[in-house]
Amino acid sequence: MPDPVVRMVEVAKRLLERTRKSAVAWTKSGSGSETFQTGVGAQLVTIHPRDGDGNHPFVLTLWKRDEDSEEERKPWVQVEKIDSMQQTVDVSETLGALWREARADALSINESIDAALEVLSDQ
Repeated sequence: MPDPVVRMVEVAKRLLERTRKSAVAWTKSGSGSETFQTGVGAQLVTIHPRDGDGNHPFVLTLWKRDEDSEEERKPWVQVEKIDSMQQTVDVSETLGALWREARADALSINESIDAALEVLSDQ
């Protein structure tokens, strides 16, 4: 089995590609958070800037439900994560691009800009 980090990089690349095609929907994870999340099958993927400032380094984390938990609502447990600070420049750029795309999708940034431009063009 290949190294989990290499496989997580592939997860990031595929998510970036699908996000750009609007085939993946992202949501904000919590109020005031710079963390964004999406469901991937039964798993959850989150991405956030490690320092919370919207800049490098970024952390991509894969989560799954803890099936061993006795709680009625199974909590999420971390399966694997990659931190762009510990990766090559190429991987770091991929994670940064993924965070920006996830943020744009979750916050409907392009739609908001389009609406502002429309209003401003009518004035």
